[in-house]
Amino acid sequence: MARDNFTEEIKRTLARRVGYYCSYPSCGQMTTGSSTDGANSCVSIGVACHITAAAAGGKRYDPSLTPELRKSIDNGIWMCQNCSVIIDRDEQKYTVDILKEWKQNAELVATTMVERGCSYEMALKISKIVNVKYKIDNIDVDICRTVGDYLNMSCLYRIIGNKIVDAIRDFIVEYSLNSFIHGGATYVSVEIANNSIILINDGSNYNPNNLLDENKKPEGESGGGKVSLLELKRVADDWLYLGHEKDNDNNIVTLSILHTNVDLDKISSCCIVTDDIYIGDLRNVNLPTIKETCSEVFVILPYCLAYSFIRFVIDPVILKVQDKEVIFICESISDGVISYIKDIYPKNRIISRKV
Repeated sequence: MARDNFTEEIKRTLARRVGYYCSYPSCGQMTTGSSTDGANSCVSIGVACHITAAAAGGKRYDPSLTPELRKSIDNGIWMCQNCSVIIDRDEQKYTVDILKEWKQNAELVATTMVERGCSYEMALKISKIVNVKYKIDNIDVDICRTVGDYLNMSCLYRIIGNKIVDAIRDFIVEYSLNSFIHGGATYVSVEIANNSIILINDGSNYNPNNLLDENKKPEGESGGGKVSLLELKRVADDWLYLGHEKDNDNNIVTLSILHTNVDLDKISSCCIVTDDIYIGDLRNVNLPTIKETCSEVFVILPYCLAYSFIRFVIDPVILKVQDKEVIFICESISDGVISYIKDIYPKNRIISRKV
């Protein structure tokens, strides 16, 4: 059967739009360079790959596409030779949607390099995370490889760095094992999107933050969960957000590496922003309603909060959410003020960051 191949012009355009870098997030291989064969010679290891196959029987073939669409630039992605083989080995993992997101992200990285005059590595750090969703339905040693593979596909390693993402991988594996073994879960779904990782399982109520509390730790937990969480908190410093909700029959855990406090307000429904609290009658302060499913409430304190405002800002929150754990998020607040908050509210946890 005839293949709907790209024209040479489309191949060159696909390569140029990504700066001749491979579009696989964990690769980033430069695909062209000079050759010793002569002053006009160059070597290329780049391939213009079809997102949906060029002919029936190929990976991700879409019979609904016309030949014109199948060989159009919209159906192409630039890869190195090695990665071009990898994406055709498993079409369940390397889906059309994943490849399209990789392509879009690779083009964004190249554009950023041109606009900002920065390196490929720096452009990657400010690019977006590729949305990835998958389900874990059994516990064996392959779970480690599976989690690592999908984190690779999401661009997280390139954007956040190996040390933090390795710790995230270990935590996801240990959390999943605890959910199956101690929580009786039948599955753990993992969704990576919008700078967050969302873990959902159908087991018994299980807040991973309780691993750090000996009185709340799941019975029989071997210690892997606690160690992985401590390591994640260590390498991520105070940029780590880990929230838990029990919604109907599901545990919902949201993990994110925050860049600003605004990120937290966007990703969590268990969050209160206190910037607009009026200093007056504390009983009449209008605060947002927090869902009953929230195990804890994250309270974003005003930027550079000073001593005299502490009780006016915090007391209304404490009054409103008396039955939940309250965690204060402090940004650019002095050590003295933070120490004062700890003295007044010794039972509450504080996450402090200097920006």
